[in-house]
Amino acid sequence: MSKALNAYEPPMCTANRIVLTQELLQIPGIRTFGWQRDISATSPLQDHFHEDALELTFIVNGSSPRDYINTKK
Repeated sequence: MSKALNAYEPPMCTANRIVLTQELLQIPGIRTFGWQRDISATSPLQDHFHEDALELTFIVNGSSPRDYINTKK
C-alpha cells in the first residue's frame, strides 16, 4: 500500500481548472476553493489528504450509477 501524500494546491487558472488559495480569497476559514472540468474519465488520484482540512467534491454531471449496476440475474 502506498503512503498517502499531504497534498498542497498552488493557485492556478487554466481553461479546465481553477484553484484559489486563502491568500487570494481573503475569506476566514476557507483555505482553498477550486473548480475542475473533466471531459472524460481520468486516472484515480493518488491517496492523499489535506492537513487540517475537509475536502468536499460535488459532481455536477456525469454517468448515472445505474449505468454500472448489473440488474440482470
